[in-house]
Amino acid sequence: MHYFEKRDWKIISSFPKLEDWFYQIKQVKKTRSLDINSYYWLCIQVIVDEYKNYWYIHTSWELHKLFKKWLLPRYRVYGENKKSYVYQRQTTTNLNNKEFSKYLNNIILICEHWQLHKIPWLEEIAGFIIPESTN
Repeated sequence: MHYFEKRDWKIISSFPKLEDWFYQIKQVKKTRSLDINSYYWLCIQVIVDEYKNYWYIHTSWELHKLFKKWLLPRYRVYGENKKSYVYQRQTTTNLNNKEFSKYLNNIILICEHWQLHKIPWLEEIAGFIIPESTN
């Protein structure tokens, strides 16, 4: 692995070099905070509890998977020949605070406006308010 460091407005690299003088450069992306992550799972648990009031059984993990599938965008992943590609769904693990907040706000709006039934495999129930974050 080759690492780069920025010192005095100059990029300085560290050894060892990779084969054929190729370098691997990775973009460091700030991930979401633990606070927003715990609030997300609290919201999911509130939704699970609301469904229990109507005698429907959904697990937190099941709802998490459904929301990811229907609310996160897809992106292209190209094969080795750069001609063929497949679509992959984005994962919540790679979202930063801003992107994750947008995703979470969409879930909250869906709950408040009685729209959960528009996500396949979820039943129609009355709208409800998810408590606001304490942070």
